[in-house]
Amino acid sequence: MRKNDDIVRRVVASSGGLLSAQDVHARARELGSSIGLATVYRVLRTLVDADVLDLTFDEQGQARYCLRGETHHHHATCRQCGRTVDFDDGELERAAQRAAQRLGFSDVRHLIEVSGVCRACATSL
Repeated sequence: MRKNDDIVRRVVASSGGLLSAQDVHARARELGSSIGLATVYRVLRTLVDADVLDLTFDEQGQARYCLRGETHHHHATCRQCGRTVDFDDGELERAAQRAAQRLGFSDVRHLIEVSGVCRACATSL
């Protein structure tokens, strides 16, 4: 199991963006791993639960994974090219905390996902 954890973590870390389980599986196979897709899903879930990976969902509802950074951050993803940019915004953090308090939630985690068309893609349309 450790070997599978390592290959999945390495694939996600080297991507620099968000990957689906199928993306992770394909890249791991390209690196010579014989890991199965079911194992990839299982390892991804384990790494999310261990706070090693972040989980988000694209507009079609497909799970996407990225390496969790040193600090909490959010993602902006281009709907055309798929490029993902990490960002942090203090105002958004404070708004999320206020909303959680107002709703009576504690031990709060949140994810803010921005999707749009990046500048490069917008100029090529």
